[in-house]
Amino acid sequence: MENIFDQIIQHISIHVPLTESEQQVIIGYLTTRRIKKRQFLVSEGEHCRTEHFIAKGCLRSYYVDEKGKEYLLRFATENYWITDLNSFTNNVPSTQFIEALEDSEVICITRQALDCLLIDLPKLHKYFMLIYRNAIINNYDRIQQNFSLPALERYRNFQKKYPQLEQRVPRYMIASYLGITPEFLSKLSAQK
Repeated sequence: MENIFDQIIQHISIHVPLTESEQQVIIGYLTTRRIKKRQFLVSEGEHCRTEHFIAKGCLRSYYVDEKGKEYLLRFATENYWITDLNSFTNNVPSTQFIEALEDSEVICITRQALDCLLIDLPKLHKYFMLIYRNAIINNYDRIQQNFSLPALERYRNFQKKYPQLEQRVPRYMIASYLGITPEFLSKLSAQK
C-alpha cells in the first residue's frame, strides 16, 4: 500500500523538484488525521491551527449567517488544500465550518511547522505561493461568475471544473455553492 505521504510529496514535486532528503524533511513536519463523514475539522469560533491536504475524501467549507442560512464556500477533494486561511494565518477565531462529506484522510501541518519548514526548505515558498495564488484566482473567478453569468452557465462551468463532484455531494450543496435553490438546480439539470 502506498504511504499516505507519497501523495503530498508527488503533488509538491509537480511544482518543485525534491531530493530524497528534502522529502524526508517535509514528512517530518506533517501529521495525518482520519475524519469520519459529518465530522468537523474546524468549527466556527475555534482557532484553525492546521492546514489540511486531502489525501482521500471530500470536504466542504461553509459559514452560517445570523439567520442560520448556510453559504457553501468551497469543496475540497483529493490533492486539494483546505483551511480557514484567515484563522490559520492570523490566529483569530474561525468564521467557517470545515466538514467531511465522506470518510476522509488528511495530511496536516501546523502554522509553526509550516514556518519552520519554509526556513529549512526555502524552495517550498514557490509551491505554497502557487497553491495560495491558485486559491485566490479560483475565488475571484467564482465571484466574477456569480456577478456576471446566468445560473445555467455557472452550473455548466461547475460541471466542467468538477466533473466527478456531482456523484459525491448532495445536490442541495451544489445549489448552495452556485448561489441558487435546490429546486432551481433541478430545473437547470433538466435543461442539459
